[in-house]
Amino acid sequence: MDPGAIRALTLCGVPGETSQFGTTYVESWVTYYDPTADKLVESLHLLWEDDYDGTYTEVRTTSSSEGTATGHTARLVKTGESLTVNFAPASGYRLLRVDSSCGGSLQGNAFTVQQVVADCLLEPKFEPALAAGETLRLALEEPVAGSVYSGVGNLRGWSVATVGIDRIEIWFDGVYAFDAPYGGARGDVGNIFPDIDNSSSSGFSLAWNYSNMAPGEHVITARAYNQNGQFTESSSTFTVTRFHKPFLGAGDQVDLSEAQCSVSDSQISLGDAVMDGKVYDILLDWRTAAQDFQIIEIR
Repeated sequence: MDPGAIRALTLCGVPGETSQFGTTYVESWVTYYDPTADKLVESLHLLWEDDYDGTYTEVRTTSSSEGTATGHTARLVKTGESLTVNFAPASGYRLLRVDSSCGGSLQGNAFTVQQVVADCLLEPKFEPALAAGETLRLALEEPVAGSVYSGVGNLRGWSVATVGIDRIEIWFDGVYAFDAPYGGARGDVGNIFPDIDNSSSSGFSLAWNYSNMAPGEHVITARAYNQNGQFTESSSTFTVTRFHKPFLGAGDQVDLSEAQCSVSDSQISLGDAVMDGKVYDILLDWRTAAQDFQIIEIR
């Protein structure tokens, strides 16, 4: 029998007859067919308790193709009571964390809010779960975390996977930017992963104009997908400093004839440098990863 029909019987029984489903209403809801998703959908469950005159809070849980909560995704909870939600990751994924607007703690696949005092949203985050013996690794080498960048510089790293790498995505400040070219020679990585095919050609690298970005702090994320669609991420936070325009062309004036130069340890300081008609103080520092002096401060 259709689940909706069963619940209809509990509400529409014959007067004077005892229902085979019981006589005490605990909760009520509606089950309906969603033709778009081609499946039955449950509404929010409404609790029935005659001796309770307090308030309820609503807890909603998001879901995705990577996993979902067991049971209904919207629940009513007595204000001040606790709630435990169990999550079921999809095949090939595992639960990483739960972002909650009302706090809580995660143990295994169970997330518990000790005291629900206001309407709440739970957002489970899943990540790929590789089969035993499989490898999916990613290293973002530049930009280096905590470093300062200006002008055109490197954006590079490497990634290997037992089943092969499909693509490397680059994200800035949570927004997808582009796919990085993949397949560069990395003999050092090949030596570390000799059993993975093409590990010696596992590099990604490109020239990136950091001055195209706004001055200040940014977060870059490299995301490597294997051939099964699983991915891993590596992120770093760096700072951009730049001149008044993102690129100084061949026709733009660069005049250091009146500049003052001083050195200290691994740094070079230039004062009163004229760049396209504007005067700047510039500080350069030796960067081992790039093997040259690079601008770290523009004032």
